[in-house]
Amino acid sequence: MSDTTVTKRYATALHESVAGSGAEAVRGLKEQLRQMAAALEVPDLRRLADNPRLTPEQKLGVLLAVGEKVGLSGPGQNLLKVLVHNGRGLLLGHVAEAFAELVDAAEGRLPVTVTSAVTLPGEAAASVDSRLREILGAEADIAHRVDAGIIGGLVVRIGSQVFDHSVRYQLARLRQTL
Repeated sequence: MSDTTVTKRYATALHESVAGSGAEAVRGLKEQLRQMAAALEVPDLRRLADNPRLTPEQKLGVLLAVGEKVGLSGPGQNLLKVLVHNGRGLLLGHVAEAFAELVDAAEGRLPVTVTSAVTLPGEAAASVDSRLREILGAEADIAHRVDAGIIGGLVVRIGSQVFDHSVRYQLARLRQTL
């Protein structure tokens, strides 16, 4: 079973278990998991969580202490316990992303990332945002990124779909054709 399938299963189970807790509690858990995932990106903590010499109980003790610092609620702690005891503690970041997508979908929000080669001026960014919201017909959380490597154009990611209209992509297609 792939990590993607596993993370979606954990995220779905968590979402189903907290769905009746109210929108604020669910959004709070989404933020807590995001903070825990960010903490696991710290190299020392990541090495500790991946250290085969430590028992799951030792790893869990450290991770729960970090969870306490970020205010990780009961369902988040339970998720962490299950992941660590199943040897999948490092999947927390992916589970957090999948959970956030489920929460956003349940609230009718779509995560959108717009990548451009340079920072879009205010009017251009506002125009892109309004056009995307118009096309989607739904509320969207739009984030803008800059990646000079795309050379020009835009790459728009809506959920798991990617619409690549960058110069880099066009050049790659041209190169493939030739």
